[in-house]
Amino acid sequence: MKPIYKRYLKILLVLWGGASAALIVLYLFLLLPQNDMLKFSEEKLKKINIEYQQAKIANSDDVRNKQKVEIEKLNEKLNVFVADFNDIDNLTFSMSRIAGDIRLDSFSNRGSSDSESYSKIPTCEYIGYIDTAISFNSSFNKFARFINILERHSPIVFIDEFTISKSRDGDSKHKAELFLDFFVRIPTENTDE
Repeated sequence: MKPIYKRYLKILLVLWGGASAALIVLYLFLLLPQNDMLKFSEEKLKKINIEYQQAKIANSDDVRNKQKVEIEKLNEKLNVFVADFNDIDNLTFSMSRIAGDIRLDSFSNRGSSDSESYSKIPTCEYIGYIDTAISFNSSFNKFARFINILERHSPIVFIDEFTISKSRDGDSKHKAELFLDFFVRIPTENTDE
């Protein structure tokens, strides 16, 4: 090979090498980060598209009607366990009515909460509870009947504890004391406290 061609060949190789190195540097610093951003954007777009599809489905009348029916069913189930705040007085009268129907002697009913008509449950912001103490004199059969009726009461009555003291007179009028709890919905204006 002639020396002139060698010289052109060296210049050409240096130019191709420099251009290749420049292209590699441009690829590493400009295009490769853009590729990562493109993948990130595609993933973000997929998530947004899934959320959009779910929102579109949720906006349909069928889904809203199904959710409404399900909410109504859940509220009915909740009503078995939880009394409305406005029905607190009815719970007290209900206990008195049941005691009157069974003919319990010396029936008394008193709330245990000092400051409010209900107590708050630490981990629950919409439901509180009412605790009340009931005392009466009765035979064991009437006591068992009273407990049986309480077990079927709506809203459900939770018997926290009870004591029965044997009658000193030798008759069947044993003294019974029960501590009951009811769940109650907290009124909306009091949830901001």
